[in-house]
Amino acid sequence: MIHGLSKNIAEFYGDKEGYTQDKIEVCTYGLELIISDIIAIFIVMIAAVFTNTVLYTITLLLVFASIRLQAGGFHASSHLKCNLLFFAAYAVSVLLVKFIPINITKYLISIMNVISIIEIIMYAPVAHLNKPVSKKKKKKCRYRSLIMAIVFSVASIILSVCLPMSQYAIAIALGLFWVGLSIMSETLKQKRVTK
Repeated sequence: MIHGLSKNIAEFYGDKEGYTQDKIEVCTYGLELIISDIIAIFIVMIAAVFTNTVLYTITLLLVFASIRLQAGGFHASSHLKCNLLFFAAYAVSVLLVKFIPINITKYLISIMNVISIIEIIMYAPVAHLNKPVSKKKKKKCRYRSLIMAIVFSVASIILSVCLPMSQYAIAIALGLFWVGLSIMSETLKQKRVTK
């Protein structure tokens, strides 16, 4: 369904602009990603309304997306698998924020922040095998992702001290943690493929 819609849109505009078939295929793939992401975010926001975690969810998504843009991350073999992993990570995140005792929040946040920063130092950025990145861009992305991770970590630790804000501290730490796990997973996957 998503592929068909993306293909129709890409062919419609591609024909008007005189795109080659290769360029239309690239546009189709890009549109698939955009439509798939919009659907996933829409579903997650509906879940956030029902679980009363809208601001928490927005915080989590903003942290995850901003670091992921710089650090890269795991690429599933299909949009469905990608979205299923995304929904599973989101469900775990909501369960943690809803049921984690406040007295252990700051310890969990500190542990997740340390793990995330170590993973970013070790693995970031990780590019998809089909889309290599220059050494100069890798260095810039590595620096940016590390700076962002440190800033977000400090913010989460500060917020964890303020009890009414501890849920946002968890959201920030989990956003970092999922990116760290994602870049480590993609790096290990690529090492297996290239052996």
